[in-house]
Amino acid sequence: MPYSVVVIEDEPLVLKEIVETTPWSELNLMILGQAQNGLEGEKLIKDLNPDLVITDIRLPGISGLEMLENCGVVHSIILSGYSDFSYARKAIQIGVFDYLLKPFDDEDFFLTLKKFVQTLEEEERDYKKLKKERVNTEECENFLIKMAINYVKTNFSKNIGLQEVAELLSVTDSYLSRLFKEETKVNFLQFLNTYRIDQSLIFMKDPKLNINQIASCCGFTNSGYYSKIFRKIMGVSPSQFRDSLS
Repeated sequence: MPYSVVVIEDEPLVLKEIVETTPWSELNLMILGQAQNGLEGEKLIKDLNPDLVITDIRLPGISGLEMLENCGVVHSIILSGYSDFSYARKAIQIGVFDYLLKPFDDEDFFLTLKKFVQTLEEEERDYKKLKKERVNTEECENFLIKMAINYVKTNFSKNIGLQEVAELLSVTDSYLSRLFKEETKVNFLQFLNTYRIDQSLIFMKDPKLNINQIASCCGFTNSGYYSKIFRKIMGVSPSQFRDSLS
């Protein structure tokens, strides 16, 4: 069965060229959907849960990187006309598969997609081998999830992610992502953010700490993202919640 792909690109001509000229079937890939801004892209990704997201960094609404973070995307390819290292560094932190600068060569794009498919096929073979060879697979999987959750609980204040935890447990990020969702019914990023918000409620009781400090103590890189996730989970802003404590 082909691997599914979603493409988010705000330039109509570039989007059209990517979707219509790439030999998707030859690569065992299938276009599942497309969007032209970050907010539409985020909804599309959450609705379709594709195997691969191809996106530009600069998008209307929210950036491609923020969109990927919000959705907990495991595999993505970044297309960008911006060579600023900070973008590439951030892309690496959230586990982007590859980073191509516009204008990119068709052959380079093809080879990147081919490499992606080969990686996924290898991961699936490893997963099937693991399931076949280990008699106590279920016990092993439960142990992996327990270790992952414990790691989150002891390191939530640090800049951690799925890729780092997977490396620590000597499994692929795709395998851990799939296993985590199966066992906990939420993806890794959702679990991490929820736990961080839960911990921030404890810090809220300390009047000496402001919102920025609380966000930092709980592993959020900036207070804006913290406030966004807080409101999404709690239904109110951090300030409103704190006011209700007094």
